[in-house]
Amino acid sequence: MLTGVCAAAPAVTQAPESFDLVMKRGREALKAGRVAEAETLFEQACPADLVSTFAPAKAGACHQHLGSAALQGNHPETAPAIFRKAADAWLAAGPAFSETWGYTMLILGDLYQQQQQQPKAEEALTAYIRYLRSKGRVQTDEYARAMSRLAVTYADTGRPELGKDTVEAALEVFANLPKADAMEVAHARNTLGLVSLSMGQQALAEENLRIARQISVAERGEMDLETAGYQTNLALALLTKGDIDTAETLLRQARYVVEKTPGVWGNQVGMISAELSAIAVRRKRFALAADEAKKALEILRNQAFPDQRSIALAQVSIADVHLSTGRLREAEQVLGEAIPAERRYAPESRLLADGLRRLAQLRTMQKRYPEAQALYKEAIGLYERRIGVQNPAIVPLLREYAETLRRDGKPKGEIRDVEARMKSIGIGISGFAPRR
Repeated sequence: MLTGVCAAAPAVTQAPESFDLVMKRGREALKAGRVAEAETLFEQACPADLVSTFAPAKAGACHQHLGSAALQGNHPETAPAIFRKAADAWLAAGPAFSETWGYTMLILGDLYQQQQQQPKAEEALTAYIRYLRSKGRVQTDEYARAMSRLAVTYADTGRPELGKDTVEAALEVFANLPKADAMEVAHARNTLGLVSLSMGQQALAEENLRIARQISVAERGEMDLETAGYQTNLALALLTKGDIDTAETLLRQARYVVEKTPGVWGNQVGMISAELSAIAVRRKRFALAADEAKKALEILRNQAFPDQRSIALAQVSIADVHLSTGRLREAEQVLGEAIPAERRYAPESRLLADGLRRLAQLRTMQKRYPEAQALYKEAIGLYERRIGVQNPAIVPLLREYAETLRRDGKPKGEIRDVEARMKSIGIGISGFAPRR
């Protein structure tokens, strides 16, 4: 069969030297940013109707290079399927290509995560980690990198505790290496910071996000896109703590960097606008808050691979503006979209709890007190499971819940029980003014 194909198409069948030369030219074009030229050269060396007849190692090289071109070109959505073919080819090529297979699996894990395909990311990363464990290579840079990325997948699928344990294991390996990759350590620190933040561990979150940014500044400088990303996440932690002045400064610096960088991944730009919207709400600059939230929503929705959790976050920011300015119908409409999305994409999360809290506030304003009380109970329960029953962040929800009970004419004993719970956490009732 192979002889027949070669005889029928001698013009496209190339000697190994010719294949290597064309592939080299393609790599040079790709490195220089001439993506279309690189893709043409790779397709010339690897005709689609012949790749399946190549030896596995040669087919793996074809798919790996074609995947890289797709990723940098106009159709990144096709890259995961191409890299999957590369991984299968490396596996078929035998033990000599195990390292290359592992590198490809790491690429797949990143791609699946970026394209919001977390189960596939987990599958790819777990397979690679299982291989490394089978070879006794658990104290290696490769193992730590894979564990760091797997932790992100756990966090993204509602398992922050497992994500925290996994990234801490990765950081322990990095710490024991003679020379760890600094930017990989920064990635792991950033992951630990975000996971800790989702669990209400404010101090640990801020510490690790600061370290991630410091490493990135030292390695890449303040005008680097990755530095800006870590800075955006640090701003989120500071915003959660209430340090809005520092958070705003960091966000405006990050926005300057990303706006100066061509080809920026839009989710990052959208998150900056969403956080700036939340800051504007706290400053009672509602027109600015609405503009930033709408900008965030437009950017996030128009991405090739929209992050539904980020979209829901922006929607909740818009709802907060509407609630603060008495536009209840508009708040109802936005929350009606955001909360179902949060239930699908961020169950058991603080994001969902925040959305439920906003809807409870809306129901209170509408004097629909039984509905508000049920929503507050659900939101409080989520907070307790995510950040602990004694975390001070729960107190504002308890205060609002008690106010709703009072307005609904509930027995004083029931209200006192909630107030006693607030005091047991260690923050007085008078520090929190109810929303009117």
